Amino acid sequence: MKEDYTFQLTKDDNIDSQNTLNYLNNQEDIPEGTKWEVCCRCFGDLFSPFIKIKTDKSERCFWGYIEFDPCMPIFVSFLLIFVHAAFFIFPFQFIKSKMVCFLTVTIFLSLFLWSYFFAACSDPGFLPYNWVQTKKFKYSWKEQLTGLAINNEQIEYARLHRPSFASFSKSAGRFVIRADHICGWINNWVGKRNHKHFLLMNFWGFIFCFNLFGWTMVGSDSILSRGPFSAMLQFMVIGLEVIFGASLTFVFFDSIHDLVVDVTRIKKWKNQNNNKNGDELKHLIEDENGEKYEKYKIGCMNSMREVCGEGSFLCWILPIEAFGDDLSINEDDFPVQASSATY
Repeated sequence: MKEDYTFQLTKDDNIDSQNTLNYLNNQEDIPEGTKWEVCCRCFGDLFSPFIKIKTDKSERCFWGYIEFDPCMPIFVSFLLIFVHAAFFIFPFQFIKSKMVCFLTVTIFLSLFLWSYFFAACSDPGFLPYNWVQTKKFKYSWKEQLTGLAINNEQIEYARLHRPSFASFSKSAGRFVIRADHICGWINNWVGKRNHKHFLLMNFWGFIFCFNLFGWTMVGSDSILSRGPFSAMLQFMVIGLEVIFGASLTFVFFDSIHDLVVDVTRIKKWKNQNNNKNGDELKHLIEDENGEKYEKYKIGCMNSMREVCGEGSFLCWILPIEAFGDDLSINEDDFPVQASSATY
């Protein structure tokens, strides 16, 4: 896992407001933007170019919004190609309803891949370290990389001017709107703009795995008669389908549960490490009379709209963008975050 330092936002942080105001008004204290250079335009104007940014310790490469690290997407693609090829070489030839089988496998695979690569390659809701100067909610990759915090001065500026609806990630060098966690499988943050696709990646992934498993079992008797090599290979593929299908199912329902109780994984992790009781995790607030009420638990459907958008249920299950460039944030819609922490 990447080393990452995340400043959680809170309305209770004891930040000297006068010092913060002076810091804002003194233009000399605003850190200079990060310098970057284009190192490759492999795809012309069709896609974002590859960008090189030099830091004190290393050199970082970006592809548009995201830091370029293709190892995990390549591994996932190879795994899917292997499972897919093994299925069509062996069990598929013994299945009678070939057209139905081909269509279902192809459709579910396409939905899974689209969700995966969208979650991995899209902007999760990044905001530059100097967001307070512009207060927009959508930035071009050029604006984001110019606003990438790579030195202590920029990081400190971000810490002093963090919006209450986002977290600051030192590894990403930017704020993340409604940051949930860093997912190693997609090598990206899961935030407000790509949380829907993270959910769909797990949803369509487990449907794809168990659909493939079902069709494989239909032709299992004929496979066993083809010899030990075919049987061994197919059992290995079945094992992968079951393991990944079960894992994706667990992650999907665990993520849905987090949405229902309106909590992020960062907050869950912090509460567990600080041995906080369940009341804080459930956002139970105590009033003047000592009675507790759920201030921030907004209900399942409203919570789903927080990450899936205001569209219909059909839009929710399709891997299309949940929010456009006109996304606006109401700070009152977000629960009070945990106090500042380092991850």
